Amino acid sequence: MPATIEITTASRVKAAGLLGLDAADTKYDALIGQLISEVSAQFEAYISHDFKEEERQDVLDVLFSTDRVFVEHFPLKSISDVQMRYGIQYAWGGTGARSVDPTEIDFEADTGMLTFAGTLFPGKRALRVTYTAGFAVDTATFITAHPDIASAADRQVAHYFQRRNQPEAGSIAIQGSTAMRQTAADLLPSVTRTLDPWRRRVLL
Repeated sequence: MPATIEITTASRVKAAGLLGLDAADTKYDALIGQLISEVSAQFEAYISHDFKEEERQDVLDVLFSTDRVFVEHFPLKSISDVQMRYGIQYAWGGTGARSVDPTEIDFEADTGMLTFAGTLFPGKRALRVTYTAGFAVDTATFITAHPDIASAADRQVAHYFQRRNQPEAGSIAIQGSTAMRQTAADLLPSVTRTLDPWRRRVLL
């Protein structure tokens, strides 16, 4: 799937001196742009959630004897609405359902964990949470807010660029070179170390 946002730019990668190109050289910009798109999507797949900050809505199962749940996306920025219902036969907002004041919920921004004031009513699809989460609204904001990930993307793009003329199954030809479709196994060790803290690990 395409990345929700691209997390670096061609000018950044060239300016870092990682490609062996002059910063003013535009010959390979289309290829570099394709590699940036590939790497951005690959990073999202590796950490298992989206980079783009936007409003989202999750309908969640609630386990027995718990006061906490995890939303699907993070970093979590804000919670705008929470609805709880006492069975999947009840409509949201109707009898058999009630609102929970978002200001009474504690949340961990970097894990997406919500902690409620008391034990939740358990059940399948028992909780609906509307919230805003993600790393940034656009590329420039992402680079400023998460320079470590942007730099990791620069290194990964450069790695693929240097391998651009190697025969690869499933590659994309651009300007006589190739932008290769990669897997998590192709990520540089230094890149996975940067991304690993953002991978979802849920312990209830």
